Amino acid sequence: MASPSLPAPRALLTSLIDAIAAIPLDAEPPAPPPRPGRDHHPTGHEESSSSSSTNALRRVPFAHRHLIVTLHVLFPNQLLPALDLLDRGLVTRLVLDPPTGTPPPDRAPPPSFYYVHSAQSGSARRRKRSGSASANGTGKAYTVRLAAWNCTCAAFAFAAFAAVAGPVAEGVASTSAMDLDGDVADGGREEGGWSFGGMNFTGADSNAVDEAAPACKHLLACLLAERWSAALGRYVVERRVGRGGMAGIVADV
Repeated sequence: MASPSLPAPRALLTSLIDAIAAIPLDAEPPAPPPRPGRDHHPTGHEESSSSSSTNALRRVPFAHRHLIVTLHVLFPNQLLPALDLLDRGLVTRLVLDPPTGTPPPDRAPPPSFYYVHSAQSGSARRRKRSGSASANGTGKAYTVRLAAWNCTCAAFAFAAFAAVAGPVAEGVASTSAMDLDGDVADGGREEGGWSFGGMNFTGADSNAVDEAAPACKHLLACLLAERWSAALGRYVVERRVGRGGMAGIVADV
């Protein structure tokens, strides 16, 4: 009797992210009452305690926390920095604002992508006080596109091409995970669904979808915010910009 085969890495990660997105969060604790006194201003310690009490991860029931631990085991160098980017307000979702008078397309969401500032690009508290994480801020920033599964940072490039060396690189430009009929090979998702790795396929044969997709902290932060919006979506600032503004932002990256 043959033992059951293990799931492909992408299928496993897709199922894990789906399971995390379905976690029922505990209710938010009530805000602590202010201490009596005139013109009381919270100290740094009190502000930190208030912030930690509303941390979305604290609302994850204990019965489901093993899912977060599993994700951390799979991404030991990316998960905590990704959560830090979200917590510091460094992730912005840019949505294309159509020109005035343009009829909205039927059911099609407007084009969008994520714009992630470097963790060293500025003060998170300053952004939070201003109410937004400006996509025109100073410092290094990167664009993330989840459908295309791409980030413009160097870490993603190294992760994507780390295994491309010698004979393995010969078939990189082939049809990859698409079969002759144009359908996604086994391990992908049907149209309308999603899969960890998006449209990114590596390798030279139909087993390419069995390989793990490259990832970086910027891409992981955007993925978690989008798929687990109930918990992490509030940490992303959404901006609507026109075509010219969006092109200018991309040109500055």
